Amino acid sequence: MAVLCLLMAACKEKEVIFTYSPDVPRAGQSITFTNSTAEGEKWEWNFGDGTTSAAKSPSKVYKRPGTYSVVLTVDGKKSRRLAKTLTVVDSIPQISLVNDSVVHFMTPVKLQMSAYDPYRYNKLYYWILNDDVELVEGELEDEYITVVFKQHDVNMLVNCLFTLGDDVYECERSFYVEDTTAVALYMKTPDRIYCQRTFEYGEETPVVCASAWDKSQIPDYAVYYALTTNNGLRYHGQLYHTEGHSIYRGTDVWTDVTHIGYGLSAGQDITGLAWYNNICMIAYGYGIYRFRESDLDAGYTPEAGAILTDVAVLDFAVDSVARKIYYLTTAGLNVCNINGDQARLLTAKASGDAVCVDNVMNRVYWSAEDGVWCLPLVQSSNNATTDSPEQLNTVLAATLATDPTPRYCLVPHY
Repeated sequence: MAVLCLLMAACKEKEVIFTYSPDVPRAGQSITFTNSTAEGEKWEWNFGDGTTSAAKSPSKVYKRPGTYSVVLTVDGKKSRRLAKTLTVVDSIPQISLVNDSVVHFMTPVKLQMSAYDPYRYNKLYYWILNDDVELVEGELEDEYITVVFKQHDVNMLVNCLFTLGDDVYECERSFYVEDTTAVALYMKTPDRIYCQRTFEYGEETPVVCASAWDKSQIPDYAVYYALTTNNGLRYHGQLYHTEGHSIYRGTDVWTDVTHIGYGLSAGQDITGLAWYNNICMIAYGYGIYRFRESDLDAGYTPEAGAILTDVAVLDFAVDSVARKIYYLTTAGLNVCNINGDQARLLTAKASGDAVCVDNVMNRVYWSAEDGVWCLPLVQSSNNATTDSPEQLNTVLAATLATDPTPRYCLVPHY
């Protein structure tokens, strides 16, 4: 009995074993042969199409469909030979991703209509995209196109009519679209707060993320503070806002217009507040008045100076990167350099009194009677631009604020 077991073990050690992957290969597809033979020094592969290999575990591409006999001979011995029948199917045209393995929301994805074509047939393409798949590069008649998917956490279909020689294929592929992070614009109406994430290739539909006074649903308290206070903002870790003719730091009055050294009276409300390079800026009456904290001695005229003193500013925002001031008047949205010169009307389509700057997406947003509008930030020194305003949404916002921290989609609330 012991001798029989030894003989069986010896035979098993000399057994020729190999597998291949994929199980049903296509013409033009690489096939991996895995040699699991325990003993051997010389490997002879015959792939049944006139090609051979001496590698232990080779890879192989069949150019034509058909049934092939694959034979592995070990150490040149007929007694150590294994033959397997392998069926290669015709290459089926398919829609494939180029370079990417995961599809993300509002992120460019390059697609290819691919097919193995050893005969060099004439090929024609026609892509069919639904309303939530946007073509951003290429033409519908191209082999390669780049698209963005405008929904996330869903499966989305892409179709292509593909002609290969005399054959026409209706190809379809489903892609699961993952969410991705993005910066957002927040908008407050009298009773709700809306969030709209913005991307290079478009925007999300605004979602109601909170009631007007529910800060628990807003990821950044500074954003909530900016939305729900008059001219609320954070500067160097401190929260500032205005009430009437006073500027508050936290809950305490920091200063009012009678103390900033321009001889202003306390008869009106501050309509705008910003900080730039340690200079506080307020819109009050006619003009924007600038001062440092050290300038608050009564009767002192600040070095920073007043600008736009012939303009009643409804609200303003500062682009600290390009050194611009965007400000709303009854005439519309205007821009000037940080020192007030080269003032220019950008658009009359601006009947609201809320404006904010987004340096991440390179945009200025403002409110109007029919929703929120935007423009690319102006870069020229004379503030000339050829860009036209675009309507972002139909939210009738009283205040606006941007969250520069990229985040995933907020679950609609309220």
